[in-house]
Amino acid sequence: MNLRDPQMTIARMVEQVVARYGRKKCLTYDQTTYTYRVVNQKMNQVAHGLRKLGIAHGSRVGLLLSNCPEYIFTYFGVLKLGAINVPINTFLSSEEVQFILNDCEIATLITETALHETLKAVLPNLPHLKHVIVVDGEIPGTLPFQTFAKESIENPVVPDPPTNRDIAVIHYTSGTTGKPKGAMLSHKNLLAAIDANTDVIKISHRDKIIVFLPLFHVFTFVVCILATFSHGTRIVLLNSVKPFKRVLKALFRYRINILVGVPPIFNALANVDVPWFFRFINPIRVCISGGAPLTAEVLRNFQHKFQIPLLEGYGLSETSGGVCVNPLDGVQKPLSIGLPIKGVRVKVIDEDDLELGPNEVGELLIKSDSVMEGYYHQPEETAAVLRDGWLHTGDMAKIDSDGYIYIVDRKKDMLIVRGMNVYPREVEEVLSSHPKVAECAVIGVPDKQRGEVPKAIITLKENVTATEKEFRRFCHEKIAMYKNPKYFEFRDQLPKTPTGKVMKKVLKQEEFEKLQARMEGETVSHESAP
Repeated sequence: MNLRDPQMTIARMVEQVVARYGRKKCLTYDQTTYTYRVVNQKMNQVAHGLRKLGIAHGSRVGLLLSNCPEYIFTYFGVLKLGAINVPINTFLSSEEVQFILNDCEIATLITETALHETLKAVLPNLPHLKHVIVVDGEIPGTLPFQTFAKESIENPVVPDPPTNRDIAVIHYTSGTTGKPKGAMLSHKNLLAAIDANTDVIKISHRDKIIVFLPLFHVFTFVVCILATFSHGTRIVLLNSVKPFKRVLKALFRYRINILVGVPPIFNALANVDVPWFFRFINPIRVCISGGAPLTAEVLRNFQHKFQIPLLEGYGLSETSGGVCVNPLDGVQKPLSIGLPIKGVRVKVIDEDDLELGPNEVGELLIKSDSVMEGYYHQPEETAAVLRDGWLHTGDMAKIDSDGYIYIVDRKKDMLIVRGMNVYPREVEEVLSSHPKVAECAVIGVPDKQRGEVPKAIITLKENVTATEKEFRRFCHEKIAMYKNPKYFEFRDQLPKTPTGKVMKKVLKQEEFEKLQARMEGETVSHESAP
């Protein structure tokens, strides 16, 4: 199967995979296992049901769902019609969900009972939404998934089938202005990403992968679902990483040999007690970490304990997931995001757009067939990051003499909290809307569990008082929990430049000095202990 064929689409890929692996086990979820043939039939039922609701070529379908088989059935069913998936982060607030649904003018949304409350609060503000389909129950005014997806199991015949260049999915990523941007990924983009990632991990029909990361994340769906599906791999799906004991149990029960996670998962595994004989019966052949930087300590501890490769990669929503990774067969360099994967070109440039040499720090640029077509309805934002075929990532990096890439800083001022992108300006805009706030600044501070968390430094208006609890409640109502500041500090004034711009470097330096002082204090106490 040639995934780079200009005539290839995700729908055609599915047909070829099912023709080859139809009787093979494809998906296991909560004690139920589906073969590739049955999964394809479920996809077709969804496609027929959506078509009866008016979904056609170019229509946008929202997915506000936790991990479940219906997520996968719907995703592929949408693509068979030439329609477009819009995955929505299940951790978002009602207002954030409202923005995405309205921005994409979504008429049909697939969701679940637990998340319907998030939706119900903003239903009057969703003029385009006509159909809400619930996968796990019956709610007045909605359509049960089982009733909706009971049509023909045959492949749908569509008058306007999808092409290689049609948009397949729109992944919303936080914007530096506070408004999310929809990265449009075509069938061609996804197929290029599938081809490259299967090459990196050496995926085959003999493999078994466990999936517990959220399916709404581009990294999860491309690597764990699309790439593995394309090669007849067995997928074991969990609705959550918690309880973690269930993950460990599934690893043994299903003889999982590919494990994809985020740094906290591998940190937990590095510290969990396992029998001494585990390394001799452990079937896992490769682990992949994404979503956030992996510390050298976690990498070292994990590999020492399990004696299996742990590959760290780098990717963006705009690149259809991973574009760089430390090689499975080759040198793995600590703190590096590795080498460009198949079909990916990278370079580092200075402020004058001149390419820099080895170990010189500049902005990282990426060129690949997996790079997005642009941002939905945002031509100016698209033009700012896509120039001459190169994606300007906004990340500061360096490339060593062997071609290994190192991320030095995030030009976009972005934080990564539990693998989720958080932009300080977005949080600042929310805090600034509070009637008691004169001005504020949000910075990232280190956190053992989450890697990095937001801290808000606030100056209040004259003659008013406020409490930390008050601001926690306010943020909880306005933005997703992972974006909420963990720490609040009240000051009379913020450090500023002569032109009035808040000096975040000063605030960050102060936090660094506080951390250093705490570490020195802990060292002294340990040394003085009997």
